[in-house]
Amino acid sequence: MTGPSMGPRARRSLGLGAAALACLALAPALPIAPATAAAACIDDTSLVATAASHTALPAGAQLTTYVSADRAVTGTSWPVQLTVVTANIARVLPRVFSQKVGNVAPLSSQLRPTGLVAGINGDFFDYSDYGMLERGITVTAGRIVYGPSGSHLELTVDRAGHFHATAAHITGTATFTWYTGTAPKRLKHTLIAPVTAVNSGLPPTGNGVTLYTTDWAAYARPIGTREFTVNSLNKVSAIARPQWYDTPGTPAAGTRVIATSSSAGTRLAAVPRGATVAVSTAVVADDKSAVVSAIGRGSTELMAGRDVRPCGTEINRPRTTIAWDQTGRVWLAGTTSGGPDSGGLRMGGSTTRQIALWLSKLGATDAVALDGGGSTTVIVPTSAGGLARVDLPSTAFQRPVPNGIEFLVR
Repeated sequence: MTGPSMGPRARRSLGLGAAALACLALAPALPIAPATAAAACIDDTSLVATAASHTALPAGAQLTTYVSADRAVTGTSWPVQLTVVTANIARVLPRVFSQKVGNVAPLSSQLRPTGLVAGINGDFFDYSDYGMLERGITVTAGRIVYGPSGSHLELTVDRAGHFHATAAHITGTATFTWYTGTAPKRLKHTLIAPVTAVNSGLPPTGNGVTLYTTDWAAYARPIGTREFTVNSLNKVSAIARPQWYDTPGTPAAGTRVIATSSSAGTRLAAVPRGATVAVSTAVVADDKSAVVSAIGRGSTELMAGRDVRPCGTEINRPRTTIAWDQTGRVWLAGTTSGGPDSGGLRMGGSTTRQIALWLSKLGATDAVALDGGGSTTVIVPTSAGGLARVDLPSTAFQRPVPNGIEFLVR
């Protein structure tokens, strides 16, 4: 999310040892003006060669924390903390989790300690008339939770648990079938409309329809020119022509709603109540990989071992990144800082290029950005059966987020 941090500045006490705390103590105590864009590349990767704290996690994973106050490394007057969870997909299963559409919650409240290796925040999201809506497509365990129309940058997970940095779009059909007349002159009628979105925060456009399911949770939703309610028997149980002032919300339990654009509504005007409806939807990835889970993402940071981020275009902010290599190793990473909030923004951390370079030094060949700033959160299980935030103190404010990625023990 690019909006302001939603909570007061928290006191920092990371429990990282005297050396780390000494670094963090160097952060200025008073609010300061936001930093300007870096004038040049900060290519020093010595951060990941410094002394670090290590904690064993389930499934052979490891939590590592690096802290530095060296301006040659950080590029700012603030120290930087890089929090990294390293695992292998032979022993962990990446999974996207999500709130219902329009809802957000602190990351720690969306995770469960049992079977958890680590969790991290996910897609960028924005305020809207219908709640907090993420920017990309969200798929969890094969179910499309949220799918705006068009192509979107996506981080997908295939059947084997491998990550893919790709783009993807929603495709599908809604097939309406009904009969008129009586035997022997009974006639079968079929009309097919393309499904171009699922639980979208925008009204249907073009020739397509939008499918709304019980994953929609906002108090209201965009309306179609014509809307078909489909019951649990896959029959059209109601047909509506909503007006601009109507505020339909979540479909009733066991039902779905197919909302049409103007042109699709005209084409489907003959569909009667009682018609049978067959709906199919899928997420198609540009790289042709099978999509079991998917989450919207930001820029590509590493590609096949190459740093692809430009220089001098970003300020130092908290960053969230997922990285991987071709051997099955995966990294969840976040950068934070002892820098204070300024003007409602959580300051300090790194650029996306810096975090990519650090992860490259650790062995990653591919990496993508997820939402950063106040959203950056890294959670791991504790030996006592609870959860712990490890990128910042547990007292730090957690911005509520719509979704995230967790590593689970296979």
